[in-house]
Amino acid sequence: MGELTTTLEPLILEEILRNHQDISGSIVAQIKILPEFKKYLEYGYYPFYKEGLKVYPMRLQNVVNTVLENDLPAVENIEYNTVYKIKKMLMIIASLVPFSPNIAKLSAEIETNRANTIRYLDYLQKAGLTINLLSSKKGMSLMNKPDKIYLDNTNLQYALALSGVNEGNLRETFFANQIKTLHHLRTSQQGDFVVNDKYTFEVGGVNKHFDQIKNIKGSFVVTDNTETGFGNRIPLWLFGLMY
Repeated sequence: MGELTTTLEPLILEEILRNHQDISGSIVAQIKILPEFKKYLEYGYYPFYKEGLKVYPMRLQNVVNTVLENDLPAVENIEYNTVYKIKKMLMIIASLVPFSPNIAKLSAEIETNRANTIRYLDYLQKAGLTINLLSSKKGMSLMNKPDKIYLDNTNLQYALALSGVNEGNLRETFFANQIKTLHHLRTSQQGDFVVNDKYTFEVGGVNKHFDQIKNIKGSFVVTDNTETGFGNRIPLWLFGLMY
């Protein structure tokens, strides 16, 4: 994260769930982790942060434009008018994340039909710009609309969200981004996420409670702005050490 020079071995999810208090305790004894974590959320995801923090948002916006205007048309054989609609869709999502899409309304806003809207949402995820999640009750199908959509990572929120960045959105986006790389992730009816169809997670601030998930086996609260946790309460930053 950020410019840390300390080398930490990757952790597996079950190790975090089982032994997070000891792991986080040993790390925070060496590093002031929360300031570094906040830096990572804003500008630590892409390596070109080393070129300078002042130009980082513009560099990231340029990368997004390149992906949509050059890379995506080359792979999917789409026309400029479609690219324009996809860019408009991305800006709508960026202003509302986490976004629970109303496909009819979204289709009207970008002036296309339902099938195209769902296809464009899939393009954004394939392009590495969004995370599109289904609920645990839905089967995998291209024609299923996502239950919730996040920008792919928190740096994109800082670069694209015109109305400012919401802390709750940042927390959920970070958790989703880190978990999806190695694990199966879905939305949950009671908590925020279900991982590997086995663990339920509720993500929030320091005072987040268990009320929503207290009767669910294998449930955990993930909290921001905390160095160490206890029991089934785990610090959010720790999920950034899995790869």
